[in-house]
Amino acid sequence: MTAGDWLPAALGLIIWAVVAVAVRLASEPRPVDPAPPRPDLPGDEPPAVVAMLVDDWQVGEGAIEATLLDLAARAPWSCARRAMTRSTRRSTRAAATPPT
Repeated sequence: MTAGDWLPAALGLIIWAVVAVAVRLASEPRPVDPAPPRPDLPGDEPPAVVAMLVDDWQVGEGAIEATLLDLAARAPWSCARRAMTRSTRRSTRAAATPPT
């Protein structure tokens, strides 16, 4: 086996690794600078967005639960427990056409 056999493959692998590292570094989310403390809430961001900002762009189970509670508080959905193992969600908006 000569150098001519493996040299193009090694060169391609090196170029691929450099491009992969460059793309990874370029697509890394920037850290968020915190604002000074205030007594009022600054915006109307959904809980999942706030959780992503606070938890370094990771969305956990707490963000999902907070979003469901936020939707229930805003009243576009109502949640009711039917049985010990099932829950149901129903829209409180009026339907455009009644079901048949």
